[in-house]
Amino acid sequence: REHLRLLLPIAVLPFAVNVVLLFVIKAHSVVLPILVSIVAVVVGIIVQLAFLQVSLREVSQPGEALRNGSRLFFQGILIAVISGFSILGGLLLLIIPGIMIAFLLTFSSYTLVATDRRGYAALSYSWSLVRYMPKAIIWRFLFIGIIVIGISFLLGIVFSPLGKGLASNAIEQALGAFFLTPLSVIYISRL
Repeated sequence: REHLRLLLPIAVLPFAVNVVLLFVIKAHSVVLPILVSIVAVVVGIIVQLAFLQVSLREVSQPGEALRNGSRLFFQGILIAVISGFSILGGLLLLIIPGIMIAFLLTFSSYTLVATDRRGYAALSYSWSLVRYMPKAIIWRFLFIGIIVIGISFLLGIVFSPLGKGLASNAIEQALGAFFLTPLSVIYISRL
């Protein structure tokens, strides 16, 4: 409950950017949707790091979590790029090694926030964490995945009569920003 008090104000930011993006995509300009999309990606990364700050560290204010998330932005990007190339290399060898590498590097951003390890240190710590307790992690991901798929399926049934209009997209964005993403981050970080 305490985490939700901090996470909900943080979740407003990506929701607002995504709603603006929905309106901008309707515009006939090409440059503006691209710029807003870039802003949405940057805000999404900062917000994910802020969610992790709230979940893994003692943070008392949403602004503090966002400042800490923005401070870790470039380290998060570096970890994502290194992870991506590692996973791509594994996928080029065979599909199974790529999947295994992706699984072993799952907690890289968590280790960045929780332990302040950066770059390769975050990747290797994630690797060792996942190797230490793979069953617990697999079950957590399966459980949260089933919940997300189930909720998405129900939303599809409820909002399919509305069509794929702006209102249904905004409602889906709101549910994702205010419910699914914070729930996923908190649930997975509690390993």
